[in-house]
Amino acid sequence: RFGHFEHLFYTNQLAEQKLLADKVIEWHFADCASAEKPYAAMFGEIVQKTADMIAYWQAYGFAHGVMNTDNMSILGQTFDYGPFGFLDDYEPGYICNHSDYQGRYAFEQQPRIALWNLSALAHALSPLVEREDLEQALSQFEGRLSQQFSCLMRSKLGLKTKIAEDGRLFESMFELLNQNHTDYTRFFRALSNLDKQPAQEVIDLFIDREAAQAWLDLYLARCELEVDEIGEP
Repeated sequence: RFGHFEHLFYTNQLAEQKLLADKVIEWHFADCASAEKPYAAMFGEIVQKTADMIAYWQAYGFAHGVMNTDNMSILGQTFDYGPFGFLDDYEPGYICNHSDYQGRYAFEQQPRIALWNLSALAHALSPLVEREDLEQALSQFEGRLSQQFSCLMRSKLGLKTKIAEDGRLFESMFELLNQNHTDYTRFFRALSNLDKQPAQEVIDLFIDREAAQAWLDLYLARCELEVDEIGEP
């Protein structure tokens, strides 16, 4: 947990913190042991794994609920989720924890909170890692998250290739889902069956069917580019 390193830092148990870091590298980040700066390399790995985890949460509509630092794993594993939830209607501001009155851990806030937690961990690791190395690792978070999230969204949309316009396709999709309060999971389920059922099954999930048809036309055009790239199956 991030909190283990924080506890040892704030109680000035720095020798014990170094021992913990050594064991973490030995057990979980063996490749970091041979790095020029093993502890910096370890923190870099934690940043990358956390970014990947958050990308999965956002792609699959998972809301953790209680993202304090003690509920964050250095291995990028999802645990200690309290009153967690999954999106029904696509609602970026979804709050699954009824005691989270200010929406600190709302669905759309999770990437920001994850980075804040990583910054807290970085501060706790400052006896072991130089500030410049901590800042460099933290600066990689958003790019890694965006890259992984885009990869997951292409997979959810059945796209195997990457083109520059994909970001706009995703953005317009999320805007459409949000404006129409469309069920997030049912939308992708219906979309995955386009080759087996009429497109109307997708369009009927939306209040604004005209806008839904317009987006679907964009999506189908993108699928045509996919065939051009990889050839006929």
